[in-house]
Amino acid sequence: DFADYCRKDPIHWALNGGEDFQLVGTIPANQWAGLVEAFRRQGLAVYRCGQVDDGTNGIGVFLRRPDGRVEPVAKSGYNHFANTD
Repeated sequence: DFADYCRKDPIHWALNGGEDFQLVGTIPANQWAGLVEAFRRQGLAVYRCGQVDDGTNGIGVFLRRPDGRVEPVAKSGYNHFANTD
C-alpha cells in the first residue's frame, strides 16, 4: 500500500495526519448495539475501532497493535491554526 511505499506507519498517519474526515468518539459498551441500530436507521455506517478503560493501569493513551504490542500514543496531530512563520 501507499504507506509501505513511503515507508511510513499507516496508524501514525491515521492518528496524526491532519485530514480528519471521520469522527471518533466513545460510548459505554452496553450502548453499542443501540448506536449501531440508530446509525443503520439513518443509512450510516459506524465502526468499533478500540476501547477505553478507566485508566487505573497508568496515565495516558495507549495503542494496542494487531500483533499485541502496546505502546503510548503521544499527544500530537496537525494544527491548521499553528503559526508557521
